[in-house]
Amino acid sequence: MTSSKRNIVVVVCGLVALVIWFGWTRILDTASNRRRVSSEVRSLVQQANLNPQTNEIAIELLRRARSKYSFEATAATVGLGEIGDSAIPVIDELATLMDSSNPYVRREAANSLSKLGKRSTPVLEKLVRQVSKQPSDDESWFAADAIGEIGKPAIEYIPLLKSRIGTGAVQFDDSLRTAIAILEELRDAEESQLRK
Repeated sequence: MTSSKRNIVVVVCGLVALVIWFGWTRILDTASNRRRVSSEVRSLVQQANLNPQTNEIAIELLRRARSKYSFEATAATVGLGEIGDSAIPVIDELATLMDSSNPYVRREAANSLSKLGKRSTPVLEKLVRQVSKQPSDDESWFAADAIGEIGKPAIEYIPLLKSRIGTGAVQFDDSLRTAIAILEELRDAEESQLRK
């Protein structure tokens, strides 16, 4: 091999190593990477709140929520719960994150659906399955909150929510009771209107 070919091989190998190193350092859990990710996610959330008709931001947050870097995936999942109407086009995909292999993403997906309230109505059945899951876990607690926040379409699940009290941790019972109280108040108001 000639000297010039050898130099080209060395340069190409160096570039490949640099690309691999750069990609690897962007998923290392360091303070600087956490600050960078937090800043980027906050910026995306602010952009989405300023322009809720833009689907691209929700899609970008969803892409990041599927990241191999746990902190980024968790932060982006939290961000999805903070963008209001901008999250509507990705509600189904957000609900699938409750099946993620990352426990933080699973929990924050359910929490984000709760924060999105009535916008989460299309995934009500998935939330109900999560609450019905044995044994209950963090996602189940937040899923119960989400069912309560959905409101009127979830009234039919009051018996299920009541049946789950005492089957898990105290936090789960608290979430169930809160959801039941919200839904019963809506149901009672609806029945009162019908009697008038």
